[in-house]
Amino acid sequence: MRHFFFLPGVQTGNAQCASQSSGGGEVSLDENAGRVSAENDGPIGNRHNPEQTLRARSPALAVVLGTLLLWILTVQEEPAKPGEQSSAAPIADFSGTWRITTNLRRTLPSGESLPSGQFLGVSRRTQIGAEVTGTVYLGTSMGRLSGHVEGRTFRFESRTRGGACLSELHGETTLSVSGNQTNGTFTGTDCNGVLHEATTVGIRISTGRLRRGMSYIEVLEEGEAQFLAGENQNAIKSFRRALKKADGPSYRIQIGLARSYNVAGSFKDGKAAAQDAFEIAVGPQEASEAYFELGIALLGRNSDRPGPLADAEEAFRQALDLSGGTLNKARYLLGQVLLKLERNPEGVALLEDFLRADPDSPIAPRVEALIQSAKNERKQ
Repeated sequence: MRHFFFLPGVQTGNAQCASQSSGGGEVSLDENAGRVSAENDGPIGNRHNPEQTLRARSPALAVVLGTLLLWILTVQEEPAKPGEQSSAAPIADFSGTWRITTNLRRTLPSGESLPSGQFLGVSRRTQIGAEVTGTVYLGTSMGRLSGHVEGRTFRFESRTRGGACLSELHGETTLSVSGNQTNGTFTGTDCNGVLHEATTVGIRISTGRLRRGMSYIEVLEEGEAQFLAGENQNAIKSFRRALKKADGPSYRIQIGLARSYNVAGSFKDGKAAAQDAFEIAVGPQEASEAYFELGIALLGRNSDRPGPLADAEEAFRQALDLSGGTLNKARYLLGQVLLKLERNPEGVALLEDFLRADPDSPIAPRVEALIQSAKNERKQ
């Protein structure tokens, strides 16, 4: 992005040494030391006639000094263009938490353009030297990114997953003079071959720590970034603080709390937060995510009791239906619930559907083992 995720650079090119020779005398501009020097090997450079030497050198000195003055007056500081930076530029700092605004264009393999749209997200990054790693949350997709900083430009690759679909993207973003804004671009394809092209703007909202005076949205985004980074307890604290600062109910806060509580194993709190998220959800997508987190909380609290398992089954079915069948993680957990309820044929069918939808899933080996185990039980 000349954002991920710019610091304008000084475009100076290499100054040319000016020289004039007359009668064997040469005058040159030493650009490294900023000095004017003269070397003479002919009669004009006769040390025993300084007045003659000065008169001979004066035209050449005037040319050099005039050129130097003109160069000083015309060089100006210009913003860095995408991908450009001074060869001597220091390595810029891209660490911290960034609010990302993305204007996305999508093109099908057939060449047909899909409706473009704007997506909001957050990215949490850690930088060591010139190497950057981190997480990104954009729309309903989550993933990881990594890359290398050259001067003020960060060139990156990311792998994000939305539902069952994995997207592989690459791009670059450049830091502003203030150090708190980036502009850039990225491109790549998803698992369906859809081409994604985008321009992005990133705003640094924190350096990774909560501070006084942060707005409700800044604290919320910090919590989302902490959750993606696996800092669940810190995320819970941030979401709670955002809840106190918010003017009213917030789906993003409640779904963030539900996710963080569930991952931390606090399923009672996760259930309450998921129910609150569902109550204020807008549209089927938000309702689907709320049902999914509710299912996790129910499954986690009573993983082997038939009553709560039946409630978890209903929650995961609702999550899957409301997503239009795209929330593949709900299909996976629903399959597990059915196996626990000893409804193996139904559970195996759902798990096989999960693998067909996402054959490259990192948990594919585990799912295959569950399927094989369930099939073996049926034979016995």
